[in-house]
Amino acid sequence: MSSAVNIFLHQCILRGGLPFNVGIPNYSQQTLEAMEEAKRISRDPSVKGYQSMEELEKAQPTF
Repeated sequence: MSSAVNIFLHQCILRGGLPFNVGIPNYSQQTLEAMEEAKRISRDPSVKGYQSMEELEKAQPTF
């Protein structure tokens, strides 16, 4: 097994469970609204999209 898996399993044994908390995230209302806005924008066919970072950078205005 890889070293990462060995470390993970060792920590599980030492802690008697997962070495991190598992839970449902508690997002603020502002964050939830921002995520909804991002979904709307990503589905809007009138919003310009880019195929590469280079294409995006070329479209940015220079100051």
